[in-house]
Amino acid sequence: MVRKGARKARIPLTPATIAALEAYLGVGGQLRQGHLWELVRRFGPHRPDRRVGQLSPHSLRHSVITFASLDAGAALRDAQDYAGHKDSRTTRRYDHSLDNLDRNAAYTVAAYLA
Repeated sequence: MVRKGARKARIPLTPATIAALEAYLGVGGQLRQGHLWELVRRFGPHRPDRRVGQLSPHSLRHSVITFASLDAGAALRDAQDYAGHKDSRTTRRYDHSLDNLDRNAAYTVAAYLA
C-alpha cells in the first residue's frame, strides 16, 4: 500500500481477507480507491426510507482506528503506526474517550501505588 507522500506501508491481512480480495479482484489484481467505494456501496446500509449517515472508506478507516485500536486498549503509538500518522496529535483526534475518567492517568498511578 502507498500512503500520502509516497510512503509505503505493509498491511497485515488474515487468510480469509486475502481469499476474499483474490476472489473480488482476480489473481494479480490491484485494489484501487474505486474498488473501495464500490465495496462500501455494495455492503453498506441501504435504507431508502432514511439516510443512515455518511458511510465512506474514510469513515470506515476512522471507525477501525477508534474502535479496534484505541477503544480496544491499544497504545496511542500502536494506533498511530496503524493509521500511518506522522504526528500523534492527529491520532488523538480519533480517541473519543479522552473525557473518560477511568482512563485518566491519576487512576493508573493510584492503582499502581495501591
